[in-house]
Amino acid sequence: METIGLFSPIKINTLELPNRIMMSPAFTNSAARDGKVTRATIEHYRARARSGIGLIMTEHTGVNSYYLHPGNRLQISRDEHIPGLASLVRAVHREGCRIAIQIAHSIHGVGLKPADLCRKKPATKSLRIS
Repeated sequence: METIGLFSPIKINTLELPNRIMMSPAFTNSAARDGKVTRATIEHYRARARSGIGLIMTEHTGVNSYYLHPGNRLQISRDEHIPGLASLVRAVHREGCRIAIQIAHSIHGVGLKPADLCRKKPATKSLRIS
């Protein structure tokens, strides 16, 4: 009988992880003011990937640039965010780790309630992912 432990590889559908350790999302405040990935963002996640984690879940990443939590938060609300996020993914993959993105929509700080999202339409383009 095979012993399966925390450090055993696992395959979930087509996703292969070197072990069963996952880093949960934690705000780093390392993004640029416009939500782009910075060198500090890449270095933060690269260091964690080097530690032997199997899967990293990025921090709260805004899908809408109109409603944002305060701080320097990652965004994936415009095409201009994609190159930095792609660099982040490549850096983590080079360390033998996988990475996923925690997408988030925030109304924090603008005095709205969830029901208000149905009434107020932000003037932003949506990101097409193909």
